[in-house]
Amino acid sequence: MPFILPPEIEILDLESMPLESRIQYAMETIAALGMKANGHTVLPLREAARLYLVPNTTLRSRWNGQSNRKKSHEHQQKLLPGHEDALVAWITEMGRRGIPMQNNAVCSYASTISGCEIGESWVRRFCARHPELKAKWTTSLEQCRA
Repeated sequence: MPFILPPEIEILDLESMPLESRIQYAMETIAALGMKANGHTVLPLREAARLYLVPNTTLRSRWNGQSNRKKSHEHQQKLLPGHEDALVAWITEMGRRGIPMQNNAVCSYASTISGCEIGESWVRRFCARHPELKAKWTTSLEQCRA
């Protein structure tokens, strides 16, 4: 018999949500429903995984305290998360001002922030971690608009 969620638990559009958000919603729902007297969750983990469209093993490991891949490797990164946010803000501001950012400029600024040498391939991985940063070709100002 399938588990029926209480009406106070909101079901969202799960297909459009990223996996990490679905995992977080499943964990919040499990925690909100509470535990039984025998120590098991009211909403079984397997049923929550089915309801929120997440892998059962992933939800079970997260419930048992294992962190996600991104958080577990933060200590290996050259910049702290706050430093990366400052670098993203700086790149965004330079783009807003119309100053094109090249990989070597980002690399040198990141080296200044971190205090250690950062290579060119780091910038590519940094841009992959921050999809809000996009490279665009600039266009010159038309003569009629000058």
